[in-house]
Parts: sequence; C-alpha cells; structure tokens
Amino acid sequence: MAQNKIFESGKVLSVAVASTVDSGEPVLIGSMAGVALTDYNSTTGEATVDFGGVYDLSVKAIDDAGNSAVAVGDPIYYVTGDTPVLSKKASGILFGYALEAVTSAATATINVKSVGGQGRVGFYGSGIFVSAETTGTGSAQNVAHGLGTAPSAVLVAPTEFASNLAVDIAEGTHTSTNVVLTVTSGAKFKVIAFK
Repeated sequence: MAQNKIFESGKVLSVAVASTVDSGEPVLIGSMAGVALTDYNSTTGEATVDFGGVYDLSVKAIDDAGNSAVAVGDPIYYVTGDTPVLSKKASGILFGYALEAVTSAATATINVKSVGGQGRVGFYGSGIFVSAETTGTGSAQNVAHGLGTAPSAVLVAPTEFASNLAVDIAEGTHTSTNVVLTVTSGAKFKVIAFK
C-alpha cells in the first residue's frame, strides 16, 4: 500500500491565497475553483479552501455579449477583476454550475455547485469536450462546448446517416462558448472539441 498519501480526499485544503481573501468568497488557485472556509492567515499566507460543494454566492446575469439570464444548470465562470467575480462570461474560468436562476442583468446570491479542481478543463477533465448525438439541419448550428475558450481543434464524427446520403460538414467560426457547424440535414453526428 502506498505510504505517501497526504490527505484522504484533497477536497478541503489549506493553500496559499491572496491577502484579500475572506471566508465565504469564491477563489481560484491556478485553475482549481473553490470557496474559502477561513480568512487569509497573514502568518501562513494561506486559507482553508473547499474545492467542491454547493455555496450561496453572488452571481451577475451577464455573459460576454451582455445581459443574459442565468438558468438552473448554466455554467458559471470566474472572471478576475469583475464585481462580482462570478457570471456567465465564458471568457473566464469555469467555476461551477448555477442551481438557481437570476434575471437578466441582475445580481443575486444563488446556490452554485463548484467544479473543484477542474476549473479549466472540459467534459472529460482533460480539456476535451464530447457532445451528445446531434442531428444536422443543413444550416449553421451551435453546439455549446463549455471549454471556456475557443477550441484549438474540432473533430466531427458522423454517427448515423442513410446509405444514399452524401454527408457534408462545414465548420464555421468557433467561439468560446460554441462549436459552429453546418451538417447535411438528417445526418447525425457528435462533436469532439479540444481546448
């Protein structure tokens, strides 16, 4: 058995934080998202942070394009320099998921589920997103990827189509929130996007 394990779960840790951190605030440690359980300790330069769980946190209902209502399940991002630091701005670092709604342009304290140590990563925890099976419409379609930045590479895998159907796939300009594709109407596909 390994003898070098330091903590059983690693969910709650004392880590170096900014001197302005107070208990109850959302924090980022590199790309790890959590909530401070204690104030900054000037002797150690640390605070105890919970890298998981659900907390009541201040969230502003805006995204990178402007005002945007927050719905239950929406990804919530941490944007350094914003007040409050949490919003729907996908240009930030993924912090967690909203468990309550906020009216467009409003700021409210809502339940947010932290993603813990996976703040910069995608669907599988390694900067990779794999979509659910989607059906092509023949027009431009947006597939939300949740990577927090425009993908560096995108693969489209046809999963089902009629034997007499020629499948055409054209990529649009991908954004920090969506993969943009035009796929032959009726063809089913999955999107694989890489951070």
